[in-house]
Amino acid sequence: MLLLMILRISLFLFSLFGYRVVFKQLVKLNERVSWVASCALITLVLYFSAYLGQLYIVGISLFAIGCLLGAGYLVKQLKEKTLRPPTLNLLTIWLLFYFLLFAATLLTTHLVHYDNYSHWAIIVKFLYTEGRLPAAGDAIISFSSYPIGSSLFIYYATLIGGYSDSVMLFGQFVFIFSCIYAFFAVVKDESRALVITMLFSFIAVFNHFNIAIRMNNLLDDFLLPMLTLAGIAGLYRMQLKYRQMSVFLVLIAGSLSIVKNSALFFTAVLIVYYISRIIVNWKFYQKKGTVVSIALCSIASSFIPYILWSQHVKNNLESSKHEVNLAAYQQTFGEKDQAVIQQISDKFISTITNLGTPSTEGILLANLILVTAFIVIRFVLKRKSSIVRY
Repeated sequence: MLLLMILRISLFLFSLFGYRVVFKQLVKLNERVSWVASCALITLVLYFSAYLGQLYIVGISLFAIGCLLGAGYLVKQLKEKTLRPPTLNLLTIWLLFYFLLFAATLLTTHLVHYDNYSHWAIIVKFLYTEGRLPAAGDAIISFSSYPIGSSLFIYYATLIGGYSDSVMLFGQFVFIFSCIYAFFAVVKDESRALVITMLFSFIAVFNHFNIAIRMNNLLDDFLLPMLTLAGIAGLYRMQLKYRQMSVFLVLIAGSLSIVKNSALFFTAVLIVYYISRIIVNWKFYQKKGTVVSIALCSIASSFIPYILWSQHVKNNLESSKHEVNLAAYQQTFGEKDQAVIQQISDKFISTITNLGTPSTEGILLANLILVTAFIVIRFVLKRKSSIVRY
């Protein structure tokens, strides 16, 4: 049974490889971000197909197309005698070790977090068994206004790998790992061990202080910042290639906006950074009118998935306490008197200023790593560094 699951999961990964080839060879995206772009593409295609009632057919088609693309690439490389094994260096070895370590653990892990059984695992099972979006009559879905972005990618993993706790957890991890891999897009010279070590230190910090979420559940709270940081890393690396940068923005921001309603904040952060990269590199762009047109279309397109979900909720589902809009906030805060608001504010300030709080420790440690790296590069190695600026 385990061998069969590993075989099916290998096919799932191979289909992702096929789309990664397209993004790298045809779209000319950076290799590091091509994996997360593939995950985002599959999520968005499944999302739009769900509204058409073709979730299962499109899911199988995506798998078949991905495998054909991957196989076609390998056959072409064999014919041209250009197929080479991956280059093994310090970065590749450590990332492979990290992936295999978590994969081996998650493939023998079961869901334990309460929220998995109140929403996340339930919605994946609903998609797997029903092959459609939830409607008002589906009372089993308790959080009706939560977008289903990350659930759709996990659904794709179960569609190929089989429905089980382990496969769902593995699917979530693949999405997260693709984000981690994209972080290294900022490294232009892989021989620079200090920068790579610093990035791995950040990943270690993320894992150490990720106490409430961890990896053994389907909660999306960890995926939100990881996907945002992956988007920023990709935009930074491709900032002089505005077409590739715009394609990447639409994929990441679009899929991010349907992971969770509160993800609109992260989507806004990503779009602001995208605009800042265009402004910074404005003088390098030759067709400035084209750049503006593409940028506006890309930003508008990034919100289409969220707008569709909002309309779906309005037309088919009941309102939820998790809605993100002005009316919902006014109702929520209207139920709180001044004493309760003050108590919440005091608790928040007390938490973020307490050095014993894991989140505060994580922020301080991350900044300490940055400052230390800057000092070493600038004053010990006597080299210029843009770490502080970026």
